[in-house]
Amino acid sequence: MPGAVAVPASATGRRIGAALIDLLVYSVLSLAVFFALADQVEAGLLSGSNAHITVGDTTWLVEGGDAVRYYLLCLVVGVAYFGLLPGLSSWTPGKLITGVRTVRPDGRRAGLGRNVLRPLLWVVDGFPYFLPGLVGFVLVLARSDRRRVADMAADTYVVRREEVGLPVDPAGAAHPQAQAGPAAGWYPDPQAQSGLRWWDGMRWTEHTQTG
Repeated sequence: MPGAVAVPASATGRRIGAALIDLLVYSVLSLAVFFALADQVEAGLLSGSNAHITVGDTTWLVEGGDAVRYYLLCLVVGVAYFGLLPGLSSWTPGKLITGVRTVRPDGRRAGLGRNVLRPLLWVVDGFPYFLPGLVGFVLVLARSDRRRVADMAADTYVVRREEVGLPVDPAGAAHPQAQAGPAAGWYPDPQAQSGLRWWDGMRWTEHTQTG
């Protein structure tokens, strides 16, 4: 479809919402790993502990070999959640709920390799760690292509789900006319091998035809 492009800027709000949802889900998973390995002690017995949570007079802590296992498991869970899951399915729970996807510059889904690389770059995007994700958040808001360090390294963009299959126009935010496409109508579905999808003049809808 000549003239039709995906514009990362149009997905900014959804992307931030997806990140917050995924952070919440990952935090719950990390807490589950922590409590599975933690020992319960009195609050005063924290000498040499590696990680702990205190509620009232009760403290749960992991130390020594358990602490190593805890941090390794959190890394594995993070790569699986933010890398393997979207690499195999094209979404995380946050992206599924808010309707965004990670794609290559040509609009195709990013695939396994690029999605696994992206969470590894959180070591940069997550800085400073007392305000997790500040670098990535600032870059997403400041750059016209809405790419954080992980996106630049993996050469990916985050776009609306209905724009998957369209080539990405990184400067779309600066050139609103680039978002316009052909007249509304039925066109070959860019998200499927066959069939038609309704183009409303600006973006793909969920309405499809087969046969």
